Amino acid sequence: MVRSARSIRKTLDTAAENNETAALVVMRAAEQLEVHDVLRQQLLNVIHRLHQDADELREIRDDVFEPNVSGPISRSPANPIGGNLPRVAN
Repeated sequence: MVRSARSIRKTLDTAAENNETAALVVMRAAEQLEVHDVLRQQLLNVIHRLHQDADELREIRDDVFEPNVSGPISRSPANPIGGNLPRVAN
């Protein structure tokens, strides 16, 4: 179990790093699009989402795999509902 937890943690870290790297590339492209305001704004929104996703991946990694954490898993403001909904039988 420890090995699979390390593997999942490493995968979450890698995905977060990839999001941040992609955000930097998109940011450089957006800086060169001063004439196209709409496209530039769309790229800035993508950058923001990539950074949010990277932060959420790291939060999940820390919340799930930290042995000293003794509280409920924190939820981001973007998803206030969480995963503790009761199941309904079909």
